[in-house]
Amino acid sequence: MCNIEQCSRCRLNFDTCGCYDDTVTTPCSHFVNPIDNTKMFNRWYKFTGRIGRLEYSIMLVIAVVLYLLLLHGIGAILRVNGIFIESVIGLYLLAYGCMLPSIYIVIVAGIKRAHDSGVSSWYSLVPLIPLFFLNIITFILFCAGCVFLFKDKGEEGVNEHGSNPTEPYNEQIRIAE
Repeated sequence: MCNIEQCSRCRLNFDTCGCYDDTVTTPCSHFVNPIDNTKMFNRWYKFTGRIGRLEYSIMLVIAVVLYLLLLHGIGAILRVNGIFIESVIGLYLLAYGCMLPSIYIVIVAGIKRAHDSGVSSWYSLVPLIPLFFLNIITFILFCAGCVFLFKDKGEEGVNEHGSNPTEPYNEQIRIAE
């Protein structure tokens, strides 16, 4: 039986759609199988889907550790080969170059967390403000942005970005066999 959580168009606009029928045993023509978000770190590199608060905080820690490992590793390689960067611009390029993979991970995690909590995806860019202005005020903004994305519990059930990452996928979509 096609229930309201299985039909994307009906679930989002049930009153005007009219294609939901509880007597039909097959999914309607507007059925879109939601993304299974219940496996932690599944699809970590894609901007679609949802993640919970635990996975979001783990991804932030992974991003910081990855940055430090890249910076230390590339610095050690340069030091072994006798290359010393003496210019300030060179040091900034090295630091920001090592930061690019971490920035990507933070943006992906932030967008997925915004999808889960039901806010605009633009809020995922707030934690990146300190990259451009390094002072205490931007550090406070960074912490506030991370807390804002972390504080809200995710939406219950399936939304337009996929299934709830904290609930079993099969229970959410309730497909009758």
